[in-house]
Amino acid sequence: MVYSASATLIETNMHDDTPLIYSEAIDSDGKHYVKGPGKGLSYHGGTLYPETRFERQEDAEKAAGIANTSHSEGYKQAQRDMRKAMGLE
Repeated sequence: MVYSASATLIETNMHDDTPLIYSEAIDSDGKHYVKGPGKGLSYHGGTLYPETRFERQEDAEKAAGIANTSHSEGYKQAQRDMRKAMGLE
């Protein structure tokens, strides 16, 4: 767990300190979805992107987990690329 500058708790990945930015939520139609940055990943996103909705909560939670893992790995790779570009590795 990490605290932001305003001292609010930010949930983080259990394997590293990458913030968990995706989570499961329920939209205006009562369907489960992955909440976070991206097309169709908002409360009303199911109207334009119905393929981003799930019938079961467990499926949305698994998808959020996959999204968080992808974000974490991409974030770590970007850090490695920046360190290499700056000659620090």
